[in-house]
Amino acid sequence: MSRPVRDLSGWLFGGLTVLWEAQPKSNHRYWYCQCACGKKLAVAQSNLTSGRVKSCGCEKTALSRMGRPR
Repeated sequence: MSRPVRDLSGWLFGGLTVLWEAQPKSNHRYWYCQCACGKKLAVAQSNLTSGRVKSCGCEKTALSRMGRPR
């Protein structure tokens, strides 16, 4: 028996807002999301729900510009 399908449209995961479901790739469900910075990207559902992906990478870039805390 398969799991019920969850519609994540409108959900917020970190800085990503889910817009709509994308085409599945190799048995994984993907969702088009918009980052807080405005960039749009497709993210695997498992990465969204596990918390592995929270932005398009803009947060990591901003932190690297600030340098390491000492």
